[in-house]
Amino acid sequence: MDRLYGKTSRRPIAPRSADAREVKRAIEHALAERAEREAQRINVKVDHGVAVLTGCIHSWSDRTAAIGAARQIPGVSRVRDELQIDPLDF
Repeated sequence: MDRLYGKTSRRPIAPRSADAREVKRAIEHALAERAEREAQRINVKVDHGVAVLTGCIHSWSDRTAAIGAARQIPGVSRVRDELQIDPLDF
């Protein structure tokens, strides 16, 4: 009996035709809902399905919420986390 090893993801693969502006708006909306306090401090760029999150946020839990919000958006194949955490920068 053959066995398969590895990890699979149930997330849909981003369609190549996804409009980066629409994906960016969807991520920003999701951030506003899931990471309200931090949403204005996070910058979003999307290129070929890769969402890049930058900015300075307050905590690891806010980082986790922001990344999770971006990952759930159709059209996002990968999230590149460039967020910085500084609890004193408020």
